[in-house]
Amino acid sequence: MNSALPRAKSGPKPKGDRVRTSVALPAEVRVQAQAIADREGVTLTDVIGRLCSEALGLPVPSYCLPKTESQEELPLADAS
Repeated sequence: MNSALPRAKSGPKPKGDRVRTSVALPAEVRVQAQAIADREGVTLTDVIGRLCSEALGLPVPSYCLPKTESQEELPLADAS
């Protein structure tokens, strides 16, 4: 093995300067926020960050936005 080659980084892409903050939410708020996260393909933390940014009138970080499909799926009847 050649130890001179740089090692590939693994793990999620860094999301910038953030501070870990522990918050206790009412159970129903947590359930509904998690449902948004599941539906949008983002983390619970990203949903809470987006909601806080919006409430404070701050720009919403792009990583907090819902994930979108990059390619539409063709109906089977149209594919041939």
